[in-house]
Amino acid sequence: MPLLKVQDVRSSVSFYVNQLGFEKDVMFNGPEGHPVFAIVRLGQSVFGLSAGNEETGAGTQFIVSIPENTCIDLLYSNVMQHGVLINQDIKDSSRGDRIFSILDPDGYLISIARAAQQISCEDFTNRL
Repeated sequence: MPLLKVQDVRSSVSFYVNQLGFEKDVMFNGPEGHPVFAIVRLGQSVFGLSAGNEETGAGTQFIVSIPENTCIDLLYSNVMQHGVLINQDIKDSSRGDRIFSILDPDGYLISIARAAQQISCEDFTNRL
């Protein structure tokens, strides 16, 4: 499970749940009563959010694959309506995915993808 260092766990959980459609699995408070760790998920994509004072996000990119029964175009529309910073508009990729990318509040580049079609390795190579 990837672990993302974030400036504010509560705000990050709110972003992922309310703006991207993730579910919150757990959230733990530290000794001062503020959240210090949480786990969020979207389909089979699961990652932790951990409070940290280190540099966050910059230069880090990952892909979240959404469940097959999720309409990626509707998700993209909802994300845009919530004012999320879109890094790359939705498109069909050469890998057969339908994909778009956003920046989260801590600067992580997150590509959200759904397999639009299964392609062979040979077809993938030919598309390059």
